[in-house]
Amino acid sequence: MQASYTSSSRPSAGGRNSQPTAGETGHAGLSLAAWAVVIIVAVTVVTFAGSLRNEFVNWDDYYVLEHNDEFRGFSGAHLRWMFTTGYVGHYQPLTWLSYAVDWRIWGLSPWGVHLGNILLHLATALGVFFVARRLISAARENADDVGDTLGALAAALLFAVHPLRVESVAWATERRDVLSGLWLMLTVTFYLRAVTMPRQTARRTVLVISLVCYGLSLLSKASGLTLPLILLLVDVYPLRRIARCAAGREAVVLQEVLVEKMPYVAIAVAAALAAVWAQGQSGALRTFSEHDLALRVGQACYGVFFYLWKSLWPTGLIPLYEQNPQAVAFDWPNVLSAGFAVGVTCLLWVIRRRWPMLLVAWTAYVVLLLPVLGFAQSGPQVVADRYSYFSCIPWAVVIGGGVASYWGMASIRRGPARVVVLASVVIIVMVLAMLSRIQTRIWADSVTLWRTVIAHAPDTGTAHANLASAYNSEGDFEAARRHSTRALEILPGNLTAHVALARSAAELGDLAIAERHYEIALEIRPGDPGRMILLAAVKTRMGKYDDAEALYRRMVDMEPQSAPACLHLGSFLASRRRDGEALPLLQRATRLDPYDSTAWFRLGVVLLALDEPAQAITALDDGRRSCPDDANLAAKLAWVLATCRRDDLRDGRRAVELARRAVTQEPENPLAYEALAAALAETGDFDEAANTLRELLADTSGAIPEEREERLREQLDFCLRRQPFRE
Repeated sequence: MQASYTSSSRPSAGGRNSQPTAGETGHAGLSLAAWAVVIIVAVTVVTFAGSLRNEFVNWDDYYVLEHNDEFRGFSGAHLRWMFTTGYVGHYQPLTWLSYAVDWRIWGLSPWGVHLGNILLHLATALGVFFVARRLISAARENADDVGDTLGALAAALLFAVHPLRVESVAWATERRDVLSGLWLMLTVTFYLRAVTMPRQTARRTVLVISLVCYGLSLLSKASGLTLPLILLLVDVYPLRRIARCAAGREAVVLQEVLVEKMPYVAIAVAAALAAVWAQGQSGALRTFSEHDLALRVGQACYGVFFYLWKSLWPTGLIPLYEQNPQAVAFDWPNVLSAGFAVGVTCLLWVIRRRWPMLLVAWTAYVVLLLPVLGFAQSGPQVVADRYSYFSCIPWAVVIGGGVASYWGMASIRRGPARVVVLASVVIIVMVLAMLSRIQTRIWADSVTLWRTVIAHAPDTGTAHANLASAYNSEGDFEAARRHSTRALEILPGNLTAHVALARSAAELGDLAIAERHYEIALEIRPGDPGRMILLAAVKTRMGKYDDAEALYRRMVDMEPQSAPACLHLGSFLASRRRDGEALPLLQRATRLDPYDSTAWFRLGVVLLALDEPAQAITALDDGRRSCPDDANLAAKLAWVLATCRRDDLRDGRRAVELARRAVTQEPENPLAYEALAAALAETGDFDEAANTLRELLADTSGAIPEEREERLREQLDFCLRRQPFRE
């Protein structure tokens, strides 16, 4: 009875003597598999549907998606960037392409990206189902279609809804996991199909398809680097190709079985080199002086234990398990984990003949984990839930095989035992799905994410730093200062914490602290343009205009073709009434980035200050053509057309049209209403103009500078005297 899922000398690699059974080809078998697919789809979608309400989070999502224009399109320049960049430490051109598709369909919508992740994870789960069905069938002596399908269904569901999957699905940045997973499952599916085909020509064709899928998987993310070893393990068990080759019962010789893995190895080596290059480009790869070899080995041992333990007991899962800065190789968790790994290996070796699937699953688990165990360490994490995405599939297949075998045993015991099997699987899947739904809520937004980490691990410095950044974005600057200060107590050199503390201090008016921490941030990452802009703004507020100008000019010297650098220096010079110097910089900014509405707006303002209203109108018109949805540009152009002192340039009717459009685009924009009032007065509708100004003054009372309020009152006086306003 127990031999149904243990070692044997069956004559076929594909299970059931490589011949389709009535269950596979007949109506009943198809119906059962179809129902299994429906169940996988329904359960997976229900489990992860909550992520559709999640926002992007400040854990790479902003860098990868919100603040990154490079992937938004399919032009030659966009595609070149996707296939040549190591941005954020990964070589993932296919993942960038998938984001581009999302952007084309949904725009920059978190909902659309999360939907894509769910669908790709669902497709991967279906791939696990079909792979597990073949492997379980090959492993069982007395295989039956019902048992194989139920076992594969159990394996797919355990994989799909386990809480360890949440990070890969609910985190927008981890699109690379689910996309790579889909292609990897297709790789194995075609491989299993190829090695059971009798005709050599057909076999080679299907193997080529498998190789293409493998390449696409590694172009999504280099997580499946060790797949060639996994295929070799599958040849050992459950396919038993190696044993049959040695016994002369296989159509190919052992050498051919090994040689057919070489193309997979070649693709894996190329992907590994690309991955190392990408890590180096981002500066994320830690050196051995920062993270020594002994510590890496200890961390790897801990990882082997962690993912297996959390697979069995998935509680306390958090988005970041940060490396302790004082960690050493022989910390007790590492030592105990090493002992655990050795003990399990020895035990499974002893029982390998009776239960070979356990040793193969354990070996596959460790092999799949190798790329993410910390030997090539990047980032602050010691382990991460997402690293289990591939490595725990073998255990799901083993459990599915156990379900199939027990189902076969239960068939001679009649109904009650079958009910026990099904009920046990259903209860486990329901519990896991419920835990995953709860886990998905952690990724709702940045504040929720990092508060959860801190609740479980209060001394996680990166979590405090990122929570401080999130609070800054929400305007809670006191909380931001508190958490950034705590982050620096734990991690004194944390760049994010210094920037978060500087920003909160600047917003709270403590400019000296803001200046100091922005300067420290620039010492940590010299030449960072974003930090230079922020430091220059603080120095401007402190009256250190020469220092601020030096920073802006340094940015332009470093990146003369940078539109933001030109814009910031030009805007600074304009604010110092040096409009003649600002003009060429703002003109250059609009040439370098014609879609930056702020540059066009500032250029128009500078041209007006230089008494060039015709050129200002032309610039604002050009800006509107590039940025038709920008209300400020429409309002400013309407203002100039309504208030210009030159009769040949004024156009009251067009000004009214533009101002009304600006009001429609941004109903809360005061500049739009001010322009509308001026335009109405220019066309002689003084009563409506006066009413517009009265409402604007009431709505903005105390919320705008006194000089601005005085100008609105002056404009109202003109209307009451039934005179158009002239600037």
